Amino acid sequence: MMQLRIKNSFIPWSFPEIVAKEEGFFADEGIDVTFYALDPKDVEPGNKVQWYGGLVDEGKVDAYNCCAWAALDRLSDGGKNRIVGATSSMNYAFSIFVPPDSKIRGVTDLADKEILVNLRTGSHYCNLRQLEEHVPYERIRLVHGGAPHNRLLALMEGRCSAASLISPYTEVAEELGYRNVFQTDMVDVLAYIARSNLSEKEISVFLRAVGRAITAIKEKPLKYKPLYLKILMETLGGYPRQLKRKATEATRRIEDSIQVVKWGEMKPYSKETFSTIQGWMTSHSLLERPITYEQLVNNRPLERLTS
Repeated sequence: MMQLRIKNSFIPWSFPEIVAKEEGFFADEGIDVTFYALDPKDVEPGNKVQWYGGLVDEGKVDAYNCCAWAALDRLSDGGKNRIVGATSSMNYAFSIFVPPDSKIRGVTDLADKEILVNLRTGSHYCNLRQLEEHVPYERIRLVHGGAPHNRLLALMEGRCSAASLISPYTEVAEELGYRNVFQTDMVDVLAYIARSNLSEKEISVFLRAVGRAITAIKEKPLKYKPLYLKILMETLGGYPRQLKRKATEATRRIEDSIQVVKWGEMKPYSKETFSTIQGWMTSHSLLERPITYEQLVNNRPLERLTS
């Protein structure tokens, strides 16, 4: 069987890959998948270009997904990886939460306030893109706080004045009494990345297995909800004892209202999406070096599945 190492970013982003492994979709395609993941209590580095480049160079990761914004940033590394497909979220948004007694009441109050995000990921770029519609760009203060479960913990420990979260952590935060003062409303495009030296056939079968999982989750979300909640609880496992109990009890109280995040059909990464994002990132000096669509994107493996 083909050996494939995939970065596991937990929920909601890596849930299709987790389901594909659990259901045997990867095995059906002749793929033996191993997940690479940080311990939930650890905070991943803020410099994603260097970190992900190292994961690939060291042979720890062959494929992963990330937001379309981050993909352009990370892949300006000389052609070691390519965007090979994309999907989009159907039922989630980023929300910025503050403590119950915070003087921050609305989005304009976030000016000059530090907001925890995961730097150089969707929580960074999506929030920045939409906050600048309400707050002067030079007064937006986004700082690195790691994955959403790390940022929720920072809120609970009183280590930040505001934190960007995503479902299901938004629901947990609300149950704990934190206030939502801003929510993004743009569709988040998720790009799938694979090492350039994988064959197009290998990439095609990987994408087909993930596509089967996306369809399965969309058709029967309740079937996969226990697994979704299990992963959520695992990400809370590294919290200090009292805060872990508080967060897990809050999660159990709202289990019925938590929805499994669903994704759209896997599609080629379009030039229109690339141009829109590349133009905005360039205008804000967010790319390390100039890039082109042809350098970063290889839609042929996905096109093999539909031809």
